[in-house]
This record gives sequence, structure tokens and C-alpha cells, in this order.
Amino acid sequence: MAPLMSLEHQKVQEIAAQYRQGNYEVIAEPAPEQLPDFLKGFHPDLLVRIGDYSKVIEVKSRASLAKAPSGIGLASVLADKPNWGHELFLVGRAERLHLANDSLAFDREAVLQNLAKSKSLLDSGLPQESLLISWAALEATVRLRNQLAGIPPDFITAPALLSLAVYHGALSGQDYQSLLDIMERRNAVAHGFKLSDFEPATVRQLNRIVKRLLPSAKALERSDQRAATADPRD
Repeated sequence: MAPLMSLEHQKVQEIAAQYRQGNYEVIAEPAPEQLPDFLKGFHPDLLVRIGDYSKVIEVKSRASLAKAPSGIGLASVLADKPNWGHELFLVGRAERLHLANDSLAFDREAVLQNLAKSKSLLDSGLPQESLLISWAALEATVRLRNQLAGIPPDFITAPALLSLAVYHGALSGQDYQSLLDIMERRNAVAHGFKLSDFEPATVRQLNRIVKRLLPSAKALERSDQRAATADPRD
């Protein structure tokens, strides 16, 4: 068994044991007939139940998640299903950003401020500089979208961040592909290269995506309220 597969298998066993200790019914690798119709086609590692509450659990390596994010994740399917939950566990080496100790995540207002700065730079004829500001707003926005999907905050690299968002349904497959293309341009500028054919339209496209994805203040407030609700296991 490959090392990552072994890690995944070990993690599944550990999680199953924890839920059994909590008096959950645990079904490993549930068969299609053990899943409700709305989960047909999915293959979770575990299905756990206690009373009227059910949860599907997946264990993935970070590498496999980054290479092949799903267009529609289990979390998005279960978002409107009462008494159902979803949890994703990642194994393997984390692709983490190396940040200063005093680094803080942007909130919604900071994202809006960055978009305003980006527009000002774009209007001043500085599209590549504008791109860097817009990309910062994009990553912050995706983290906020992940928050709405119930994904714990994690300061991981941009490819891993976008893959995780797609997997959970916080980001569409179409937006994912567009952002991968823009990310290549952002990487070039951020690492000291000049783009010979860079178009301001690229920044405008990125800003449109950020504005469309940016959660409303009310949605974020509701998310914070849900996070404060006790887990059914408690």
C-alpha cells in the first residue's frame, strides 16, 4: 500500500474508533444502498449515525485533493439537508504559507478596501500592480467562502486553498479554471517577472469574480452564529 493510502486508511480507522466511543453507529465504506438517494454516486469513507443525526466523513491526501478537486462536493450537497453533516480530514504534508507571526486574515471590509485600491491602480495605468492587490482580495474572499461552507480557517497555499474550496462547493469548477489561469500571471508578477502581453481586462475579470464570491455581511454573521452552536456529539 502506498504511503499516502496507508495514512488515509490509518486515519479512517482512528476516526471510526473515536465515533464508536461516542456511541455512534459507524459504517465503513458504505455501499450505495446504505446511502440516501441524494448521495448516490458519492463514496464517503465513513457514514456515522446517532439518533436522527447522520454524518458522512471523507479522508483525503492533500496531494490528491489539489490534483483533482471535485466539481460538486459532499458538503454542498448536504448544506440544505436537515440532520446531516459532513467532515473532511486531510492527511499528508500540509502545503502551508510561511507567514509572519502577526499575520491576520482579511475580513469582508478589508476585501472591499483592496478592491477599491485595485481599481485606483488600474485607473492609473498600473494593471500589474493592481493584479497583486486583487489577488490578495481573492484569496481572502475564498477563505470567507470556505468559512460559509464550514471549512476551518487554514493558511495554506493558493492552489490548495482553491482546490479545497472547489471540493466543498464554495467555488465553481468554471471559476476554478479561470483563477488558475490568472494565478499564473499573478505568480509571474509577484516573483519579479514582467508580462509582455498583460491586459487590464484580466484584473477586471478577477475583480468581478471577487465581487460575485464575496459573502454578504449577513451571511458571515449567520456563519459565526452557526459556528457557536454546539456539535451534536457534545
